Amino acid sequence: MNTRTWLVGIALTALPLFAIASDTLTIDSMFVRIGLARYAGLFVDTTGEQTLEDLLQQQPPFIAGYNLEQEGPYPVAYWLRIPVVAKEDITGARIVVPGNPETGYTEHRLDYMDAYLVDQDGAVRNHGRSGFFVPRSEKKLPAHYMVAAVPVSLEAGRHYELYVRLQNATDPQTAWLGLELRSASAGLPSPDFGLRWVILGPWGMFIIIGLYVLVFFYYVRDRAFLYFGIFCLLYSLDLLSTEPEGGLLGLIPEHPEWSAPIFYAHLFSLTFLMLFGREFIDIKARFPRWSRYYQFVLILLAAVTAFYFIRNFWKPYQVIQPWLILSFLLFIPFCIRFVLSTNWPARLFGAGFFSFVAGNIIGVFAIINGHKWGPVSWMVGQVTLLFLFAAGLGYRLLEGERQQAQAEKMQDLDRLKTRFFTNISHEFRTPLSLILGPLQRAAESVPFSEMQDDDNEIPVRAAHIQLMKRNALRMEELIDQILDLSKIESGKMELRLQRGDVLKFIRSRVAEFEDIAGRNGIHLVASYSEAAAEACFDPDKLEKILVNLLSNAVKFTPFKGEVRVMAEASGQYLKIKVTDTGPGMSQVEAEHIFDRFYQADKAAQQGSGIGMALVKELVELHHGRVSVDSQLGAGTSITCRIGISPNLFSPEEFSTEPSRLAGESTLPYRLPASEKPPEAVPVAEGSEKESLVLVVEDNVGLQAFLQEILSEQHRVLLAGNGREGVEKALEHLPDLVVSDVMMPEMSGIELCDHLKKEEKTSHIPILLLTAKAEQKDKLAGLSTGADDYLTKPFDAKELLVKVSNLIRIREQLREKYSKHPWSPALQSVTSLEERFLQNVMAAIRKNLSNEYYSVEELGRDVGYSRSQLFRKLKALTGKTPLEQIRRQRLYYARELLEKRSGTVSEVAYQVGYSNLSYFSRSFREEFGISPSEVK
Repeated sequence: MNTRTWLVGIALTALPLFAIASDTLTIDSMFVRIGLARYAGLFVDTTGEQTLEDLLQQQPPFIAGYNLEQEGPYPVAYWLRIPVVAKEDITGARIVVPGNPETGYTEHRLDYMDAYLVDQDGAVRNHGRSGFFVPRSEKKLPAHYMVAAVPVSLEAGRHYELYVRLQNATDPQTAWLGLELRSASAGLPSPDFGLRWVILGPWGMFIIIGLYVLVFFYYVRDRAFLYFGIFCLLYSLDLLSTEPEGGLLGLIPEHPEWSAPIFYAHLFSLTFLMLFGREFIDIKARFPRWSRYYQFVLILLAAVTAFYFIRNFWKPYQVIQPWLILSFLLFIPFCIRFVLSTNWPARLFGAGFFSFVAGNIIGVFAIINGHKWGPVSWMVGQVTLLFLFAAGLGYRLLEGERQQAQAEKMQDLDRLKTRFFTNISHEFRTPLSLILGPLQRAAESVPFSEMQDDDNEIPVRAAHIQLMKRNALRMEELIDQILDLSKIESGKMELRLQRGDVLKFIRSRVAEFEDIAGRNGIHLVASYSEAAAEACFDPDKLEKILVNLLSNAVKFTPFKGEVRVMAEASGQYLKIKVTDTGPGMSQVEAEHIFDRFYQADKAAQQGSGIGMALVKELVELHHGRVSVDSQLGAGTSITCRIGISPNLFSPEEFSTEPSRLAGESTLPYRLPASEKPPEAVPVAEGSEKESLVLVVEDNVGLQAFLQEILSEQHRVLLAGNGREGVEKALEHLPDLVVSDVMMPEMSGIELCDHLKKEEKTSHIPILLLTAKAEQKDKLAGLSTGADDYLTKPFDAKELLVKVSNLIRIREQLREKYSKHPWSPALQSVTSLEERFLQNVMAAIRKNLSNEYYSVEELGRDVGYSRSQLFRKLKALTGKTPLEQIRRQRLYYARELLEKRSGTVSEVAYQVGYSNLSYFSRSFREEFGISPSEVK
């Protein structure tokens, strides 16, 4: 039977190939169900637009029989005409097209049915509508969505013609459906509730798991979760559409036309299932040969699905079994390949997909052959897929968390390593201060002429001074190299390019090595391109490259050996080649020379293992490359190819700072240093110098050295850590605090923050000493209230200048304040200092009339000891507490006299003076006039 004639089957189920249209259906009250096909005449409306009025006027022929093998044009609408006569009054009868509500398949339903009852006078006595796409409000009977039913009533003895119009937009194979008349007692077809759980169970699971997985995607950002969640939600639309009670239409009863695009949207679920498989298995990496085929099937499936979806808008609910079978057949090779693989995600996906495909294929064939158990096969395949994939995602989530924990652990280890190198480099700077500081002071005490003779008897031998300096500078360079490697590793090393003659720059730096090479009996030969080479390069980094290359060459070249340097600028690149006549290296050693911290086992002189690694990183930072050519016993040649053309760099890599191309080299000679730092100077008990400086430093040697420097101009108080420093600052209120930053118990930053927040010590200037040379570290210290910052190793003169400047600035503020005894809120005074001064002034004003008001009582009133109050007021105002009390008495007395608030004796008594002559003498000393002369 051709599928395009399915409605003919509805109308003619009980009709032989040829039937008599003139047979009249006679009905009595005892009927239950009557098949109407054998009484019907058929008219095919190929336009689908003719109405009952058109038929009554035109009287077209109704065919009494229909040859199914000689079908005409594609039918659009069918009109059935049935002569009817009732022996008795008939009420509550129904004209019914039952469909197949037992399964709920949307293919087995009628889109539209119109039933008209025309009496013998030609009047329309009854009209009713029903069908799948008819809104519920237009239906006269509340029938199942798969059942088309219209009520009809007949009067006894009257002849009627029943006209039934049937229309469908699809052509499913539904020849077993039939048009019938049912009595009220026969009722309407209803769904088989025994199968309802087969649909509703998986539907609920797909909805819940889909939403659950999408929530996880929001947190884990794994696209496998996204695709599987979308698949579950889309596939639930199919289950909802096939629910026997009409779940989808139950949600939109007045818009059944929306059900088709919603239903067809579920076809995209298979596309998202394949996308899920691609992410879950990582097919491109795990199965590279199958990746293209998988991608092809994925695109083909998406295209065919889109075609069906778009086609739905003019032919809704077309048969999709061919699409399903084709799609599943394309998946079978993947299922087999994945199940047979050793990759567990692939095996899991293959097993789940195979169960889903097998269940659906069996279910589709069961439906085609009319078997009722088809949905059970679907459910088994769907639930198996759902649980296998949900379990796989759960394992993937745990695996992802494990990998993330491992990655975080690696990051922690990397941070620890970086912090280790950073801290160890900072630790170098304290002994550097003890080397460079005494060295500088000793060098300043020796005439320059005597420095040239190593045998001169001086406090520190010149040879020792030079040795100490070389070692100190070598340590500083090593620190910078470690920090540079740390910056490069973290991606924070940036170029600061400048334009200039690169060959001239190289020539000046190489020249610095001629003397050191000569002292080691090494002949240094350099050759350069003849023409000047204008280029873009980072002077600091190029200098480091040169010094590391030349230092290594000189270090490993024997006495009377030779080091050759060749520099040539050509095109976009600069070529630097350094060749020595040293012992050379094996092939294995040459392969590792640029590895970090690598040291040749048999080298005569061990290096740090950092220099050549830094050369490689800096060269690559210039978009270049470095290579080595070495043979045992034949020397070593290292070639660097460095980018110098502006076309190779971005604008952000160019520096705006002043050029230092012609400046002095900042890198030291590379000679070993072995001398010990000088012994620490004993801690001084004090001197008669006025200013008191508190030194907070945990290193005893540096503590003694700082004491030696500062004791020349100040009294020095020592503290071994931050906590002790706070205690001594509160006890002695020094004029200045010099503190290290990195200390046990309490750091210098914490000490600074504590002292600046404490009212008693908020006025004390603080100078921080630190090994952290980065600008951000200086800003961190200054942001806590530190007044200045000095980086280790420091210059002794610079330290003394900074200390003197900070004390002098505080004295200037004190002088400024002393001119305004009743105006403590000066712009340069901190809020804590302002509060302290206000408290002092309030306490004095409250006790002006008490001539016995003492410094001890003032200290108790403001919460200070006598010595703390003395130092605090002296630091802020330049006056002692007793002088401040006396001064405030006199200023208040002058204020009263100016206001004519009493006689001289009365005012003297009010401000605490019982002796009038003493009051007059004090008044004249302060203001230059007697009290009686105040106007």
